[in-house]
Amino acid sequence: MVFSPLDERLKLGNHHWTPETIERATRQAVEIPSHRRAAQNYEALTQLALSKSSLERLTHEWGGRLVAQQAAEAEATVKLPERGEVSVPREVHEPDSDTMAVSLDGTTINLVGEGWREVRVATISAVEEVVQLERDEEQAVRLTRHSYRAGVWEVKECAQQ
Repeated sequence: MVFSPLDERLKLGNHHWTPETIERATRQAVEIPSHRRAAQNYEALTQLALSKSSLERLTHEWGGRLVAQQAAEAEATVKLPERGEVSVPREVHEPDSDTMAVSLDGTTINLVGEGWREVRVATISAVEEVVQLERDEEQAVRLTRHSYRAGVWEVKECAQQ
């Protein structure tokens, strides 16, 4: 086993890419549906060689970390404190507007090796304004600043998210 304090301090992990490099490369993989094309695009933009298999591995690794982080945050949100444990209140964020809209939906996708699974999606949007269309017509709202969360969750996990 090799111990490298500098690698640890730079948070390089089991590879030689910095967190910033990984973020930029995995952003390409999320935006472009083909790992091969995403790796080619990354290389064209940065002049740094990155293979399809490396990008795929990094995407799965970092995606797994993000899923674990989000699951831990969601669980902490609904977890009751243990007896004698001091409860630390969560930071309360100001909403984007006085009125917010929450939408929930789902669809099914065919996952390789798992078959058909339901994907649940939540959207939170700011209600910016009420617009009067015509004198005798109903008013319409305009939704902006959308935030999304989606996952292949069971019902209980979805509620926590």
